[in-house]
Amino acid sequence: MTGAAPRVVARASALAPSRGPLIARARRLLFALAVAASALAVTSSGRARDEGLTARLSCRPAASVGRVSCELEVEAADGRLTWVDALVLRAPSFARPLRARVGMRQATASTERRVRLPIVLVATEAGSGQLEVEARAVRCARSLCASAVLPARAAVEVGPVREARP
Repeated sequence: MTGAAPRVVARASALAPSRGPLIARARRLLFALAVAASALAVTSSGRARDEGLTARLSCRPAASVGRVSCELEVEAADGRLTWVDALVLRAPSFARPLRARVGMRQATASTERRVRLPIVLVATEAGSGQLEVEARAVRCARSLCASAVLPARAAVEVGPVREARP
């Protein structure tokens, strides 16, 4: 075999035209399809909605300045809640939140389908206004899990109770 001529092996990539632009175009197309598919799963408000979840926010009226106690309850119609938190989006200027985010560690009550989160405001003067909260949750049902964002609002009343006039 000493007198045999060396074999020249050409790689297919050297003989074929470059596939770099084709691969880049395919990646862009796949990315665009992924974005379009995720857009279909999101509502017009830009947030994922889950029909099997409800969020209720309530605040107890406070007779004077100081602590105002509110409670957010998130409930799943079926399945189980694996993660829940609350973000305070807006609070009246006279009653600021102690925390902007409340997580499951602070829950006052928790079952597989229901979580109650305390939201505490500190009122510096009397007034009335609206508290807006965003409940975020992950619900698992039939081995599938989905995240959702639910808006919730409640009236905040601080000061003497006003009598209704006849």
